[in-house]
Amino acid sequence: HSMIRGRRVLLPNIVKSTNTTFSCHVQDGLVDFEQLSDLSTPDDCAQQLSVDHFFVTFSTVSSNFNGVDYVDYNEVIIKVPVIVADRPFIFPPRTYVDNELSLVRGYQLGFNKYMAVVDKFVEDRVTFDGIGLQLAATVHSDEPMEETAELAAATGGFVLSDDGAAMGLVVSDYRQNTDTGWVGADGGGAVSGRSFDVKAARLTTDHFVLHRATAL
Repeated sequence: HSMIRGRRVLLPNIVKSTNTTFSCHVQDGLVDFEQLSDLSTPDDCAQQLSVDHFFVTFSTVSSNFNGVDYVDYNEVIIKVPVIVADRPFIFPPRTYVDNELSLVRGYQLGFNKYMAVVDKFVEDRVTFDGIGLQLAATVHSDEPMEETAELAAATGGFVLSDDGAAMGLVVSDYRQNTDTGWVGADGGGAVSGRSFDVKAARLTTDHFVLHRATAL
């Protein structure tokens, strides 16, 4: 297919997404999220990846690849908040997609992507069963929650690794079109075989241009 020239995706790409982010708490002890990444992790983050709190975002995405037609796909991203160069970022140890163009683009940028079946929400409930992550949760959008510092950490940009060097994902023209704020949610799952509870969710829609990963 002409859109994958030599298994590369030509950037920049426009991305439009509808997202549900879940706040997840490990039930007992810490999970070392470095173990979930098959790629190098940023040296600056290595000591920050054993945590008891993380996020999982489900996204339905429409993106143009190589400036050609828009492709729709679904994605699940595990997100661990970290601090790099005194700034908040999100490290994504593992991402699951159901589209090979997204897979190829993710590899290029430094995301550790897996092909997976990503189920759509049925009303307010979603389930996911991937390698290393299982989750089932229900959103209660009529139950607003206060945003704590812990929840606010969900909004940093992505930090990736180039053989240990921290790389920031460069996006422009970012627009958040809708945002519920944090609302109630319940459910849980397992990450690396360790149980966690889901306590809150946030639903957003956004639009941005994805450029490249560049050294921080």
